[in-house]
Amino acid sequence: MARKRTDLGARAEKMIAELGAGGASAAVIAKALQTAGIKRTSEATIKRRLLELRGPVRAARGTAAAEKDALREEYSKAAAAEPEPESTAEDLPKGDAIPADASLDQIERWIRRADTMGKAAFARGDLEGMGKMGRLSAALMEAKRKATPDAKEDPNDSPDMRKLGEEVEARFLKYIDDVLGAAT
Repeated sequence: MARKRTDLGARAEKMIAELGAGGASAAVIAKALQTAGIKRTSEATIKRRLLELRGPVRAARGTAAAEKDALREEYSKAAAAEPEPESTAEDLPKGDAIPADASLDQIERWIRRADTMGKAAFARGDLEGMGKMGRLSAALMEAKRKATPDAKEDPNDSPDMRKLGEEVEARFLKYIDDVLGAAT
């Protein structure tokens, strides 16, 4: 036999809906209800209300699967429409063995190729291929970061140096005025 629904009142239902939409747990919501002066409500009752508000999980999974299929179809079209990059799968480095002397242009070509191959693997539903291309992309991104020279900062652009420059200029002009004033 089904459990009789406990009437919490409109104010409590509204608070549960608002706090639940914000991602609060049943314990946090129970404490908030108690703080607001609403009669003590069990966490189990609040959990049931949150489940009612969320709706059936199966419907949400169906939506996610449909979105995944749509994304897979989009990637299939994108992978088919993209022109073949200059490098092929055989040209890609194996695992994390990225040559230290690889140029930035070569690394960027490898990144684009790994991205295309990862999308194609996703379109086929090949999880192993997606994982390999994801790991390779991460290794290539790190190699690109390491190969990119650091931007040299001009020490004169520092706010402290600008302030110091203004102070020195003011002292110098005052000194010149003092010297010229004393000479006359």
